[in-house]
Amino acid sequence: MLLELRKQYWADLLLLLVVIIWGSTFPVMKLVLVDLSPFYYILLRFTLAFSVLGALYYKRLQGISTQALKKGLILGCWLFSGYAFQIIGLQYTTASRSGFITGLAVIMVPFLAVVLLKEVLGFFNWLGVLLAVVGLFLLTGSGENGIYYGDYLTLLCALSFAVQIVLLSKYLAEHDPVMLTVIQLAVVTVGSLLLTGLRGEFQPLNLQAVLVIVYTGLVATAFSLLIQSYAQQYTSSTHTALIFTLEPVFAALFAYLVLGEILERGGIIGGFLIIVGMLIAELMGKNKEKRGLKASG
Repeated sequence: MLLELRKQYWADLLLLLVVIIWGSTFPVMKLVLVDLSPFYYILLRFTLAFSVLGALYYKRLQGISTQALKKGLILGCWLFSGYAFQIIGLQYTTASRSGFITGLAVIMVPFLAVVLLKEVLGFFNWLGVLLAVVGLFLLTGSGENGIYYGDYLTLLCALSFAVQIVLLSKYLAEHDPVMLTVIQLAVVTVGSLLLTGLRGEFQPLNLQAVLVIVYTGLVATAFSLLIQSYAQQYTSSTHTALIFTLEPVFAALFAYLVLGEILERGGIIGGFLIIVGMLIAELMGKNKEKRGLKASG
């Protein structure tokens, strides 16, 4: 019993580390967008992450079935859509707003499950989304210019991530989560390569860009996914959900430390309501989704 508690304690700490890393990626991604185009950045980040995880798990991929490949391709398209909207949106909004709005994917998941999986929602799901919507209104209405163009794009990012989470929950019953993750990373890599080539946006890299790519590709994607896949074996889904809701908080904290972004009073209240809504929907709502591996941030 004591050994199990120790394992859960360390697993929770490891997941908290992952969430801190994910939160830190919002301001550093915004920094690198000064020098690199969005799709070229995604290409470099996911090429690195795919290369590492592909090398580690290539034996699992040798026996991949047609169905697993098909499901991985579908998931990869939604994951690519999410990152595309997120990274382009970051150019037109603040890193702290991006973190909170991206976190709304948690709220959207049970509602998409109703549509895609024919599930039923409970009272706390509706309460959570109500609080999150009010929070979003306060958050996006707190800046001098009100709602930014990037806020709309980031909302589409959250929707894409939510669809990916719901479909992943469905596909995990039949397929290896690591295999699905590697395929998804490959899809994002290929998709960003095609768009970068079509747009002719291959650019020289400076030291800052290289450091951000290495950090987000190796640490925030490959390394974090490995930690997550290990840690979630030894802790509960409730603990995991609780820890994951802290990602926007760390995004706002690092946005302040790295970029000097400061949320106004309305933004702070809005962000708080979004977090509370996420917690209620995750911990008390019906149909909590099994997350599997999640490449956030």
